[in-house]
Amino acid sequence: MDSVQQQLASLPADKRQQTINDLRRQIGYSEEAVRQEHFGFSAPTIEREEEEGFFRFERERRYGLN
Repeated sequence: MDSVQQQLASLPADKRQQTINDLRRQIGYSEEAVRQEHFGFSAPTIEREEEEGFFRFERERRYGLN
């Protein structure tokens, strides 16, 4: 388990999260469960935004505005 943690720690944050999500899917988590685990109560809102082509995490971060 420690070696897995070390491998994950060595990855950039976005790649690390993608790897964790991939592993969760491999052991049977649904896409919905993975999204819920990652985004919490915001998951349904983010899912609707992405269905409409709006990807909030691709936008420039402007503190206090988004």
